[in-house]
Amino acid sequence: MNIVHILARHVRERPGSAAIIDVRDGQTRERTFAELQSRVRSGAAFLRSCGLQPGDSVLVFVPMSAELYEILLGIFQAGLVAMFLDPSAGRDHIENCCALRAPKAFIGGPKAHLLRFVSPALRRIPRKFSAGTWLPGATAWGRSAQMPPDEEAFEAQADTPALLTFTSGSTGLPKATVRTHGFLMAQHRVLEATLMAEAGNVDLTTLPIFVLSNLASGVTSLIPDADLRAPGSIDPGPVMAQIETHQPASTAAAPAFMERIVEHCRREGQTLAHIEK
Repeated sequence: MNIVHILARHVRERPGSAAIIDVRDGQTRERTFAELQSRVRSGAAFLRSCGLQPGDSVLVFVPMSAELYEILLGIFQAGLVAMFLDPSAGRDHIENCCALRAPKAFIGGPKAHLLRFVSPALRRIPRKFSAGTWLPGATAWGRSAQMPPDEEAFEAQADTPALLTFTSGSTGLPKATVRTHGFLMAQHRVLEATLMAEAGNVDLTTLPIFVLSNLASGVTSLIPDADLRAPGSIDPGPVMAQIETHQPASTAAAPAFMERIVEHCRREGQTLAHIEK
């Protein structure tokens, strides 16, 4: 089974319910389950139309957002492998990771594309896509919305690679870790049972992999209006505003993130009355 099939049941049962809620340019956005599936299928068709073949790796530098999951699930739908590395680890890290597995495509925002000026490995990637503003030398990912949806997902096996990540390389060269479609499905089953996910609930989601499990469980992922790369330095005010508006029933976060929220509540006399887990 392709991990992208996790969407199908909830698209049938709750097509108009919010799958992902996030904030962009100060505006709250909601992607319903039906909208997300449509964008995923159009994205897969777009990637295939650009010549990418099942098994090709796509390097993704997109922050945690609705766009990230549209792109990620589009990659899975097309039978491609999503590749993630930490760009803050420096140019050598990027070069070493791309040497271990040369990506056939690169999808990133404007800041990520600036790395092309310092990274020969990124410049060598054959296909480049810009998520957001159009950039020279890159194809605008927004064009994917114009593609007729590709409704047939690639028929993945349990051992078909889906996700490729790398260690930091702090003790030597980085090492690659491959997560298969079977692994991601098994991971979802464990998370769903452990977190006792209930369809229709809202979850304040700070950990990227949990969004996939939420989508599979029919849970709405509320992505915090914060820089999640530095959980101990977030501004808790906007996050508390989201909590008050959307009333999530659960959250999973780094202790440093929760400390910032708790400090704000103590200072402002607020409570997290709706969060049960």
